[in-house]
Amino acid sequence: MPPKVLLISGSDSGGGAGLQADVKACAALGCYSANAVSALTAQNTVGVHGVFGVPPAFVLAQMDAVLDDIAPDAAKTGMLATVDVIEAVAGRLAAAVAAGGLAKGVVVDPVMAAASGDALVEPDAVAAIRDALLPVATVATPNRFEAGMLLGEAPPASLAAARDAAARLRTARGARCVVLKGAPLGAGEALAGDAAWVGPPRAPGAAVLVDVVCGDWGTRELACNRVDTRNTHGTGCTYASAIAARLAAGLDTLDAIAAAKAYLDAALRASADLRVGTGTYGPINHAFETANWA
Repeated sequence: MPPKVLLISGSDSGGGAGLQADVKACAALGCYSANAVSALTAQNTVGVHGVFGVPPAFVLAQMDAVLDDIAPDAAKTGMLATVDVIEAVAGRLAAAVAAGGLAKGVVVDPVMAAASGDALVEPDAVAAIRDALLPVATVATPNRFEAGMLLGEAPPASLAAARDAAARLRTARGARCVVLKGAPLGAGEALAGDAAWVGPPRAPGAAVLVDVVCGDWGTRELACNRVDTRNTHGTGCTYASAIAARLAAGLDTLDAIAAAKAYLDAALRASADLRVGTGTYGPINHAFETANWA
């Protein structure tokens, strides 16, 4: 019996992010994935050219079809663009958990801001994610801009600020664990003594990115070298889906997050020189262990 994940996310016609990245990551990690499509997008490496929202009732119909038959071990949410969809999905996930389903966890990727900081949803959707969806999360994975939006303040600009923001997000918003992604290691700052390093050894002079992980065990840090590549489209989707896949496989929360981080870092490094499309941000090769596209 394979580990099984329900993916609730938008479709990316370009194949780099959203549902397509979710499915690829789960497959690469030996996990069976089923899905509920929350939106259809017309996009490629150049940009998003159109969005077609799926009505909340049909998102729920897809979820029910999977929950009733396939009995997924875990779930992962991605882009949920409207308040109606967010509240409907949050309610159905809460009901499934209360009934004993999704026993390995729910991963919420609160897709609200791009890595550049550009907002992707309206303010009322931010409130719905904060108030309805985060309390259902076993793990929430905001980037630093999304963390600021959820807290109603500027994004954390240092590692110290990221540690504080992750802790406040967890205690104030109800997620059992918060992974605040991509905190910069500022001048004069040091990693925590128990921080885990992911990937190749720290490169002299290279930028360092830190994920601050806050759970009932306290705060941990996962650090890595920044990979110099244009191929970053879908990294947040991939990370969250990899966490869900590792949870579904039976890892505990902290180990699942660390394993997902290691997978993402390896995929980014293996895809650093990949050229797909003509746009600014290309995709990564999720199947880098079996498909050498260098």
